[in-house]
Amino acid sequence: MKNIYISIAGYIIQISIYNSNSSDRLENDIKDLYQSFIITRKSTKINFFIEIYNKPFNKPIKIISQTVNNRVENYLYFFEEYGNKIKTFYYISINQFVSILIIALQKLLVESQSFMLHASAVSFKNWAIIFTGTSGAGKSTIIKQLENKYRAIADDTIIIKKENNNYYCYQTPFIEKNYWFRKENKRFKIKKLYLLEKVNYYRIKKISNKKSLITKFANQLFTNNKNLKKQIKDLLDFTNTFDEFHHLYFKKDSDPNRLKIMLENDIRK
Repeated sequence: MKNIYISIAGYIIQISIYNSNSSDRLENDIKDLYQSFIITRKSTKINFFIEIYNKPFNKPIKIISQTVNNRVENYLYFFEEYGNKIKTFYYISINQFVSILIIALQKLLVESQSFMLHASAVSFKNWAIIFTGTSGAGKSTIIKQLENKYRAIADDTIIIKKENNNYYCYQTPFIEKNYWFRKENKRFKIKKLYLLEKVNYYRIKKISNKKSLITKFANQLFTNNKNLKKQIKDLLDFTNTFDEFHHLYFKKDSDPNRLKIMLENDIRK
């Protein structure tokens, strides 16, 4: 048996591969895809277990549906769930393993004040600056325009987690639309969150009335129907507690330098 330890948002997931000679393909794919999240186990606490066996189970096939980029994708494979453990077998594809890892991560997030959000983000002096909005609002566009000044840390999904009464942003290990930046197992304290809107002018305005935020952000949650109620509760706590929400209005064919100057001046406030 071989063990691989992955750290995501402070959670430790142990992947145990039995009879590994038969499963080198999947093992190598896992190590390649999650290399920057793999750690040497130092903590005794494991939050979730994924066990991979060399034989399928005598169980019916399960259909798992995941929404990816607003499309419902169905996966057929054998797996069993036991609380904080999932058992599967070695001839699943790496894409199917990703779906299993998403299930594991969602179970962990719902147990704490954490959630995944469709958003992009950049780092600024170890702070996270987050950008979210509806599809086409410019989440990918804005981090590309800012890449010379700020390091991109997310293009499509982030994890927001409450720790010691502060909110932190974590990168997810999942492949995103534009996988051109480095991912790592690191947390960034959230400094500001911008709600994007493409218009014909440049403006940043702090959001003082938060009543509409929960609806806008709920549409950007990366979750499933089973966990939606709890995730909305955590999202509501975030909107009520965190106080740096801003509207960011900018032109579709915007001037990167003007956008950088405007953002930098606002971030430093």
